[in-house]
Amino acid sequence: MRGRMKAVGLLVGVLGVMVMCWGGVANAATDSKSVTVTAAIPALIRLTLNNGTVDLGSVDPETSPATATLGASVSSNRPWNLTVSKGSDLYNNVDDYFIPSSQLTFTVTTSDVRVTSTGSGEFGTGTQVAAGNRGGNISLNVNYRLVVTYDDPAGNYSATHTYTATTL
Repeated sequence: MRGRMKAVGLLVGVLGVMVMCWGGVANAATDSKSVTVTAAIPALIRLTLNNGTVDLGSVDPETSPATATLGASVSSNRPWNLTVSKGSDLYNNVDDYFIPSSQLTFTVTTSDVRVTSTGSGEFGTGTQVAAGNRGGNISLNVNYRLVVTYDDPAGNYSATHTYTATTL
């Protein structure tokens, strides 16, 4: 009987502690608040050209066409478009002679799957070079090709091409 009384006493003690704990929790106070987290990420685009000059070298009508490659890289957090605009055709100021647009052309090559389209043909105003999806360091090559003939006077020729990358 004594063992039974001890067990009952122990049970009553445990139950008492439990009731006190529940009572203590029932008297606890809480207060919760929510916050809204915001951030603004602007549309960003970066164009990198591996060189400021495309040198087609000395071009001989017998071995024409001459070729050279301009490496380009686009980084953008939006879909993008890359265009090129010529300031003029290749010009020789000594003879005041322009090489026709049809003789200086380009193609674009890339192995980057983020590039969705590439251009080719003559240089003009706002000529499509490439377009693509967002991502960093999207590499492509603009391959220049110049055909000269004996009708083109000897001399030094130059033109300025301006590349523009734009987010869509």
